[in-house]
Amino acid sequence: FVDFSDPAKPDILLSESGRGLLYGNYGSQHLAGGRYFGLARQGAGFLVFDLHDRKAERVWLDGFPLCSQTGSVAGMGDELLVMRAGGYSRFDPRHPVATRELIRHKFPGQDQLPADVPDDSAISRSLFPKSEWEGMPYYDPASGRLAVVNRIFKNLRTYDFSDREHPKPLKHVELNGNAYAPTFWHGRVLLPGGYSGLLLEK
Repeated sequence: FVDFSDPAKPDILLSESGRGLLYGNYGSQHLAGGRYFGLARQGAGFLVFDLHDRKAERVWLDGFPLCSQTGSVAGMGDELLVMRAGGYSRFDPRHPVATRELIRHKFPGQDQLPADVPDDSAISRSLFPKSEWEGMPYYDPASGRLAVVNRIFKNLRTYDFSDREHPKPLKHVELNGNAYAPTFWHGRVLLPGGYSGLLLEK
């Protein structure tokens, strides 16, 4: 974590190593509650850092994998929305809950959740549930919309999460390439589409 408040003199706040893969956008692009940054390490668990008052402190580490093939985490108000074994979970960084105890939710329109992994063994870690629904999420606070991109199944789905207890499906788009993490620009989804170029929602 680097403090760039003075670009001429950037200050390293925290640097640490860990196991697992970080080859994509696996961190929350917004801070939950204006201070909590979530990081999903592919195959290696979930971390939360408190970035309050220009400091960086790891406040949560759960080594049990989120059991997601392609998913990451998004800041959503005071919560972190994380992909969890084919569905999603809502994580309150002020009151952390172990990954195994997180409640898995189906996405709007999803018929059922795949079976969770039974334990923390090496074979279970290698048999993560595969789901076309989970992916790299981005939450737009202005509109309450959530965009989720799945690189493996090459799709984009958007939802209305303005009422988090009763989210609604909006769009489902098939993609031609392995897209990267989405964002919103002037109320429209903006998506690095891999070999398809930069894609902007109509």
